[in-house]
Amino acid sequence: MSLLNSMLRLVGLKSQKSQLRKRPGRPIHVETLEPRQLLTVTYHGGVVIPNVHIQNVYFGSDWLSGNSTGNRLYNQTGQLEGFSKYIVGSSYMDMLNSAGYGVGRGTFSTGWIAGYNYNKNVYLNDTTIRAQLQQQILDRNSGVLGGSDPNTLYMIYIEPGVAVKLWTYTSVTSFLGYHGAFAGKSFGGSNIDIHYAVMAYPGSPNVTAQSQGFNNNFDQLTKVASHELAEAVTDPNVNYKSLTWYDDQKNGEIGDLANGYKIRLNGYCVQPEVAKNGALIYPTGYASYKFTGGTSTGFSTINTSSVIPPTPVNSTIVVSTSTPDTDKSLVTSFTTPVKKNASPAGQFAFDPTTGSFTISAA
Repeated sequence: MSLLNSMLRLVGLKSQKSQLRKRPGRPIHVETLEPRQLLTVTYHGGVVIPNVHIQNVYFGSDWLSGNSTGNRLYNQTGQLEGFSKYIVGSSYMDMLNSAGYGVGRGTFSTGWIAGYNYNKNVYLNDTTIRAQLQQQILDRNSGVLGGSDPNTLYMIYIEPGVAVKLWTYTSVTSFLGYHGAFAGKSFGGSNIDIHYAVMAYPGSPNVTAQSQGFNNNFDQLTKVASHELAEAVTDPNVNYKSLTWYDDQKNGEIGDLANGYKIRLNGYCVQPEVAKNGALIYPTGYASYKFTGGTSTGFSTINTSSVIPPTPVNSTIVVSTSTPDTDKSLVTSFTTPVKKNASPAGQFAFDPTTGSFTISAA
C-alpha cells in the first residue's frame, strides 16, 4: 500500500459480454442487471485464495533481540500474531465473501522469526526478500510452512530501520507495503506459486506512522496488513499471472480503492474495502469514531481516528490513550448506542449521532 496508492499497475481494459438463454417450456424470469458502468471491479479470469492460510514471517534479527528497543519489538510479534489469528477468522473475511469475491474465512499458523542481519545503510530489495523466503521454505530447521498448501500467504514484517525497494519504488517515498507472487519450490520439491505480502516498519528511514495519520506503529502495521490481505486473496497473482478482481477504470485492486479509510475491528486498526460497484463495504461489528477534548491521567496523548456517523448500533468502541514513548495503550471499551455522559460519570461522553467522543480524567 503506497502513501497514495498501493503500486502502479498497467493493465489493458477487457471487454465482457453477457448472454440470456431461454429455458424451453418455462416462463422466463430475467433478473435486472446492474448498469454496467456501476460494476467497476470486474473479474479478469485469474484465481482467488478461497480460504487463506496465513503465516507471519518476521524478517530481521532485531525482532528476536529487540536491539535498542529492548523487549518491546519482540513483544510486538505477539501482538501481530494475535491480529493475524483474529482477522483471518473474523467478519473481515465474511465481508469479502458477502461482496461476491469468492473468498471466505481462513486459518492461521504460528509465525517465525527469520533472523537475517541486514545492512541498514542499503535498500532491502524485493528480489532478496523472495530469495530469503524461498530459502526459509526449503530449510528443514526453519519454522516457515513448507508451501504444500496452495492457500498459504506469507505475511512478511520487516524489522525497523530497513528501507525496502520494489522495482524503482521504495518504502521511503512510495509505499507502506505490497503483495505479490512468484514461481518457487515447496519443501517437498514441487513447483508452487508462492504468495506473500511485505509490510515495511514505520519510522526512519521510512515515513512515520503519525505522518500517515496513524496513532502508533502497530496501528499502521495492522491497517497495511488488512489492505494487503484483502488484495492478496482477491487478486493473488498481480504482476505475475492473470489478474482476478481488478478495477481497470481506476487502475487498482480493492484495497487501493479504499486506501484512505480506516476503522476499528475488535480493537485493531483495519481498512474497509470496496464492493464490485466501488462502494465502501464494512465488516460486521466495526467501529469508526473520533475523540475530542479531554485528558487522561498519566497519559499525554489521546488517540484520534476518523468517524463515519452515525456509529453503528451495537458496535464496540475501543478507547485508547498512550504515551509518546511506548506502543502500549490503556484500552477500555463499551457498546453503542449509549447516552451522552455515559456511566461511569465523568470519565467519558459519547454522541452516537456524530460519533464525537470525549475522554476526561477519572
